[in-house]
Amino acid sequence: MTYRIKLRRSTAAQWTAADPVLFSGEAGYETDTGKFKIGDGTSVWSVLYYFATTSSSTLGDLGGVTITSASSGEGLVYNGSAWVNKATTFTHTQSSASAAWTVTHSLGYRPGGVSIIDSGENVVMGDIVHSTDNELVINFSSAFTGKAYLS
Repeated sequence: MTYRIKLRRSTAAQWTAADPVLFSGEAGYETDTGKFKIGDGTSVWSVLYYFATTSSSTLGDLGGVTITSASSGEGLVYNGSAWVNKATTFTHTQSSASAAWTVTHSLGYRPGGVSIIDSGENVVMGDIVHSTDNELVINFSSAFTGKAYLS
């Protein structure tokens, strides 16, 4: 026996004009844009987010995502109300020998990944104390120069 599954479909303008509530799990397809949304049983079409498709041209097509001048090393971070692009890594260069490195990274969170190397490219361990969401201090048993990689 052969079965055929058809998705609910209309043009973007028709969806916007009708602004229907899709059943939970029901897909709605825009025939003119190639985009689709999945209903939750309570939200109208206009507040549902688009799902990524092969015709999506930018991350902004996903809905709820704000991309502003994206740069290398940035990722999507939820700021409490929307997904925005933001730096997710930071490299600190300690050019003067010190047993306590203060790293001001401005990432807006306390990074769990901290890797440290000395000027000879050797991996070094230190005690990490997060002062704030934008700064940490790394304490060592002796003074040296090197780099700290945060993620």
